Amino acid sequence: MSAAHDGDGDGSPALESLFREPFGFTWGDTDGTIWLRSDEGSYKRVHPVFFEQLREIATGSSDPADHDERVRETVALLAAEGYLESGSEIVREEPPPDIRLWPRLGAVAGVVVLFVGCLAVRWPELRQLPADLEFGLGLALIVLPVLLGSIALHELGHYVPSRRYFDPQLRIGLLNRVIPAIITRTTDAWRCPRNVRLWISLAGPVVDLLVATGFAVAFVVFPDQPIVGFLALLIAARALFVLNPLIEGDGYWALVDAFGWHNLRTRGFRDLERRVLSGPAVYAVSSVVFTVGFVAVMLAVLTSAIGLR
Repeated sequence: MSAAHDGDGDGSPALESLFREPFGFTWGDTDGTIWLRSDEGSYKRVHPVFFEQLREIATGSSDPADHDERVRETVALLAAEGYLESGSEIVREEPPPDIRLWPRLGAVAGVVVLFVGCLAVRWPELRQLPADLEFGLGLALIVLPVLLGSIALHELGHYVPSRRYFDPQLRIGLLNRVIPAIITRTTDAWRCPRNVRLWISLAGPVVDLLVATGFAVAFVVFPDQPIVGFLALLIAARALFVLNPLIEGDGYWALVDAFGWHNLRTRGFRDLERRVLSGPAVYAVSSVVFTVGFVAVMLAVLTSAIGLR
């Protein structure tokens, strides 16, 4: 089809065969993000400019030799990964349907009101928690299993809504490359509409809120059990922690999806390396300061707990 296959040396026999006739692929567009789908159901994001070049090459309206070598190499890679098929058509796949987010957020607001109301009812007892609780091994043996259970429910909160759209995966990772955490891998959520992505990010903290509210209601019924009130506060505090956008977790992903600030962390650290003062750079510095401060506080608490001076 072109001299690019004869003299440039950048095409494999499979790629040359692909270029001899029009080829096709399956693609979609979600909120301006263009993606390709392979026969195995994998997805890959592509830049809009490259997508137009790919479509021109696929339909034969432009010669591959007229494009940059990196474009041809990327086409070869996509073909090898099964995203392009010789002799097939270009098919547009509609993205998953969006959801109505406001009714869900309204229900969450109602739960928040219930939680705060329960705490207000038992405010005198809550103020006495430091005096009523005996902090030690016995308390830890009660709190730790409950906390681990709430973490499992939190991740299940992300996992269940994700399953409708893609295959999420659970793994152990590091938030901000420092803080150990169990993480539900939802990177394929970018193919979903904005409200779906927001709900997947918020679903985990919402489960935390439900669990904390359950303990808060129980504390209203059983005010003579200070451990119940303590668990309500602890799980609510964890929900606020994961919603902190300075951590690369639920709050961060909700923030970037809500305002369209994609790759905020990456752009921030890149601007810092280039010594460019920008909003993302300020975010990156704030994230580092928070992470260092959090680790310092945790180390201080740990050394105090084990009796080190």
